[in-house]
Amino acid sequence: MLLTVLQKDLAKALNHTSRFVSARAQLPILANVKLLAKGTKLTIQATNLEMSCSTSIGAKMEKEGEVAVNSKVISDLVTSLRAEKITLSSEGESLKLEAEGFKGSLSGLNTSDFPEIPSSIESEIALPKENLVSAVESTIFSCASDLGRPALAGVLMIFKGSELSLVASDGFRLSRKTIEIKGSEDKKIILPKSILFELVRIATDAKKISLEVKEGDKQVIFALDDTILSSRLVEGEYPPFEKIIPTTSSISVSVDKGDFQAIVKTAAVFARDAANVVTLQIGEDSLKVSAESARSGNQESAVAAKVEGPVLDIPYNYRFIEEFLGVVEGVNVVMKFNNTTSPGVFLDAGDENYLHLIMPVKS
Repeated sequence: MLLTVLQKDLAKALNHTSRFVSARAQLPILANVKLLAKGTKLTIQATNLEMSCSTSIGAKMEKEGEVAVNSKVISDLVTSLRAEKITLSSEGESLKLEAEGFKGSLSGLNTSDFPEIPSSIESEIALPKENLVSAVESTIFSCASDLGRPALAGVLMIFKGSELSLVASDGFRLSRKTIEIKGSEDKKIILPKSILFELVRIATDAKKISLEVKEGDKQVIFALDDTILSSRLVEGEYPPFEKIIPTTSSISVSVDKGDFQAIVKTAAVFARDAANVVTLQIGEDSLKVSAESARSGNQESAVAAKVEGPVLDIPYNYRFIEEFLGVVEGVNVVMKFNNTTSPGVFLDAGDENYLHLIMPVKS
């Protein structure tokens, strides 16, 4: 190969792909990125066999070709260069780089052992970028961290007509966000949270996002402009979460989000020494948050609230409440309760398409 590219474009592409390189590669080739020069594009590819990234940048092409080089070495090298343009040329299994005031050569590998990964998308579903990113950020923190429960360690995507719902749960809390999409076939798939983290990161610079589900191959493919992401689907059945969503409530509390965040943060100072437990004390026209630590002491903070229903004290893990409040975009939060054993419903008053459940702490 022989071509010239902009340093900033190559550095950005390597930044995207390097995150898909296998950290502990059993196969030497998986520690590398594949550079493929063809037509007017330089395509950089990486995979860890679970998920992959293929991204293309414009190039002034003189000769086509391909080579695989160590991901970390080329990423660090290209990022360190201050030249505007970089010329790449390959001879056998080595890659030469030239820029203003710089010449270098990297040892590489033959690309014949590099796995085939998706580099295009066929049957696609268009997804609204901003709404999809918001839906991922509003749900993904509720995924289980225990990989022994693979379904709960992923995010459930439910396609139904012109709606797409994302659901995540770790058994102690549940988040569901619904967005509008162009009509698609009804289906349910479970995606690893890792591919969604990368999707959100790369989507910052993308103009549009499309998705293709290859159920026969148990694979999902995302297209973000000139970048193609792919991932294996999580196998197994997602638990029937609809059954735990309360359909009625005896208590409703409406409170300013900022005020609520402030008193939860204050209570957290003491709750950290007490298994993260805080108690929500629902009064006639106020909401109190208290916490007690055998080592540090105790506290109680109160804010005004609009309350409908009887008084009630409910213990919760404050971290779950904090993470919910961190994604609320509206000014007010609405909470609905029945008792100290059923899940509390936490809502963004400004978003009727977002639902969050938190189980009380067992006393």
